[in-house]
Parts: sequence; structure tokens; C-alpha cells
Amino acid sequence: MIQRFFSLAHKAFPILALAVLFPVLTACEPSPDKALSQQAKSGDPAAQYELALAYSDLQQYEKAVHWWKQAAEQGHAPAQVDLGLMHQIGVGTPQNLVEAQRWYLAAAEQGNASGLHNLAYLYRRGNGVERDASQAAAWYLQAAQQGIAHSMSAIHEAHLSHGGAIGYRGISGEQFHGSRAS
Repeated sequence: MIQRFFSLAHKAFPILALAVLFPVLTACEPSPDKALSQQAKSGDPAAQYELALAYSDLQQYEKAVHWWKQAAEQGHAPAQVDLGLMHQIGVGTPQNLVEAQRWYLAAAEQGNASGLHNLAYLYRRGNGVERDASQAAAWYLQAAQQGIAHSMSAIHEAHLSHGGAIGYRGISGEQFHGSRAS
């Protein structure tokens, strides 16, 4: 009987030790998630953005959208782009192309390359905005000047589809080729 008691005690000891030591071990250093959450709640837009990414990785999209919106409202351009994307595709929030355009424009006005490209895409396709090839070209050109390959391709495609001679609604070949050199 005593031998059985010691056998059970030996098996249970690691669990008991963990139960006793867990509060001590976790109190030594705050976990990055807790620290990040505290920073985000204090209003730090960079922390809010990182917390949104963490929630997105966990596929908790409603929470991600909440934190992207907090950061976006403070002018955090990458958060504005991600929030625009969530509105565009309707994940974590109902699809709303007008909101997508709003957030892409906010990021684009800060010179964010992804915001520029995504806004151009909306104008090119007429998603949530009136289709406008001139607007699309202008935004694509700015994104291309920052090295966005998809924007360069979009300008090139449009240039070729217009016979290669007239440019894409006012974008000349020199402007396009100059954007590749920058």
C-alpha cells in the first residue's frame, strides 16, 4: 500500500509542482502578448497594429479589425491599408467598398505604396468607386515609383492595350519607364 502511495505521489508531483510554481513563473516577466495588449490599450498605434496582426494570425478577424481601426484612426498607414483590405473582402467586418476606398485613400495620401496600389485597383475595376482609368493610372504610377511590381505591370498592360502609342490616359512611356528606373 505504501509503495503504491509513493508511486502515485511520484507521478503527481510534476503536476502539483507546476500548479504551485505557475503563478510565480508567470509573474516574473509579463508575456509579450500582455505587454503588447497593454500598449495597444494605452493608445499606441504601432502596438495596436501589431496586436491586430496577432489576432489576424489567430484568425480572430473581428478583433483584428477592431485594433486595425484604432491604429488607422490615428493615421497609421499600414493599419489603414489592412483595414481597407478587410472592408474590401468582407472579413472580420461586412464588405464595404466605400470604406475600403476611404482607408486606402488615407494611406495613399501618406505615400504608402500598398495604399496607392490598392486604391488604383479600385479605380481600375470600379469597385466601390466610379471606374476611372485616369485615376487608376495616377495612383498606379505613384505606387510603381515606389517599386510595386504589380503597379508597374498594370501600367504596362494598359499602355499596351491602348496601342502603345498614347500612354495610359495621360501616362507617357517616358513616365512609365522612368518609374522603373527610380
